[in-house]
Amino acid sequence: MVRVVLCQFEAGSGILPDERRLIIESQPDFVALPEYFFAPQEPGTQADLASRAPEFLEYLASLSLDTAAAVIGGTLVERREGKLYNTCPVFDRGHEIARYDKRHPTLSEIRQGITPGQSAVVVEVRGVRIAPLVCADVLQPGRFDEAGALGARILFTPVVSPFRPDDTLEQKEFRDRSIFLEGARRARAFVVKTAAPGRVFGGRLQGRSLVAAPWGFLTRVPPDQEQNRMMLTVDLDPSRLPPPFLK
Repeated sequence: MVRVVLCQFEAGSGILPDERRLIIESQPDFVALPEYFFAPQEPGTQADLASRAPEFLEYLASLSLDTAAAVIGGTLVERREGKLYNTCPVFDRGHEIARYDKRHPTLSEIRQGITPGQSAVVVEVRGVRIAPLVCADVLQPGRFDEAGALGARILFTPVVSPFRPDDTLEQKEFRDRSIFLEGARRARAFVVKTAAPGRVFGGRLQGRSLVAAPWGFLTRVPPDQEQNRMMLTVDLDPSRLPPPFLK
């Protein structure tokens, strides 16, 4: 059994002492943070955020030590060889063990200079193979196929979802099913979506974190709570998954 804590927290808010204590008491194997976890809620630029990447990486290393969990670090912006990447680092026991660059940045991100990543990342952590996919990556069904073919059993998807003032319950349900539940079926894996409420770079967001399995949703934040700060804890049993379509 694999225990995951999803942190539906606002961008730039960090983890409060009481929240950190609750995470530690839960004894999770994985702690999952949302996309742009370190970004400001007020207007700003990705380039400004990149200058603080070393500080954010140190924070994630410390969090993985304190919680004795592998931390899916949401995303941070990093500058490498003059290019900006929206990258998802994975830490375990104080050490970075993987890093995945978002491969399908949004038009807004591209305008801010974010460079698309080039490759999938699948890594074994605590006996289970995991793969990060970041936000708009999940809009490409082939990314679920690819992760499944590489043997991933849990797909972690940190996201920020723009607030939609005219969104209906039916539209929300359709997106959850057509993207995340269908993605779990295609990958033959669990999909852990960690979303952020509040705002990021001045834009309003909606949360609605969830965990999907090929046979259905295991937990979901209801629409009337998608603006709430909260943690979700779920136990996943990879032995229940159908065998992957390995390459």
